[in-house]
Amino acid sequence: MKRTYEYPLYPRRAEQKALNLLLEQHREVYNRALEQGKNAYEATGKGQTAISQWPYFRDWRNAFSDLLINASSLQHTLRRLDKAFGAFFRRVKAGADGVGEPQVSKTSVRPHRTTPGECRQYQG
Repeated sequence: MKRTYEYPLYPRRAEQKALNLLLEQHREVYNRALEQGKNAYEATGKGQTAISQWPYFRDWRNAFSDLLINASSLQHTLRRLDKAFGAFFRRVKAGADGVGEPQVSKTSVRPHRTTPGECRQYQG
């Protein structure tokens, strides 16, 4: 039996700003990777994997010294998008009705950051 524990965060103002900045950086990575994947599929008929996108985002992360996002969480964001594309193409192949492709992440969506251990930290 799996048990789940949720611990609410009560961040101070400075911590809340840092968390919001971190979420925004993850959102930007997700949206850029989604755009790259769509463009690659339209151009070549093949999608990109998280592994093939990693060199671009590694260099992007290293180019800016003020980023809070670390390599592990960036890779996890790319893997999450990779899973979304995999599920999309699996549903298309199966002929499912109402198949929707992965969408752009917006600020109005309840944001969360997933750590490699699948612990989710919700903002709210």
